[in-house]
Parts: sequence; C-alpha cells; structure tokens
Amino acid sequence: MTFDLAGVFEMVETEKVGAKQNVGLIRLNRPKALNALCDGLMKDLSGAIDLFESDPKVGSLIITVSIGGTCCCKYQTCSKFYA
Repeated sequence: MTFDLAGVFEMVETEKVGAKQNVGLIRLNRPKALNALCDGLMKDLSGAIDLFESDPKVGSLIITVSIGGTCCCKYQTCSKFYA
C-alpha cells in the first residue's frame, strides 16, 4: 500500500507494510547523490515522519534507501559496511 499521497514527496517513498499495515516504511530516494542529506531530503523525511506519526495505526517506522540504492555516510558509502 503506497502512502505518499500521489507524490507529495520528491525524495522519499512511503508505504505501510506488515500484516496489519502498522509499520511505516520510508525509503530515501536520491540515488544520484547517494542519498546524501540535503535540505530537500530532510524536509521530505520530516514530512513523511509527521505523516506516519499522525496515523494511530502505525506503531513503528523503518527508514531505509530505495531498492538497490546506497547512502552516503560521511566520506564512505554504507554499502561498504553492509556488503
């Protein structure tokens, strides 16, 4: 079930998952920049968190990167740590 209200967010994808649809899933989706944090991504991330926080059915959140993506951790990529 997609939960992004028809593309409200540009840099994150949101979805409710789990058997009871009670887990909020937020995927960072800025692959060309290795999902490095920027003002736009932080604004979208904050908005997605607020959206899930306002849903009484959501009891937990998972924040990850888009499928096949990677993320920037200081000067190295997270994929080096989890490969």
